[in-house]
Amino acid sequence: MLKYEYIVHPGGEPENIRMQYEGIDLLTVMEDRALNISTNKSSFINSPPNTFQRLIIGKQKVDAHYMLFDNCSFGC
Repeated sequence: MLKYEYIVHPGGEPENIRMQYEGIDLLTVMEDRALNISTNKSSFINSPPNTFQRLIIGKQKVDAHYMLFDNCSFGC
């Protein structure tokens, strides 16, 4: 499993977050919304995005998902 953390400040545009992988044979978004990253030697899983907004009263979950485009994976 690979992990990343992105912080989007108020007024930011999270849809502009991009990830690009090199040396990948296949990228697949799985039914559970995880990203399967396959090479000729092995496979890796990126968990589904865990996104939230910090509020005064705590955290509020925000919906997010991966999108694939020309061998790139986008978390948006």
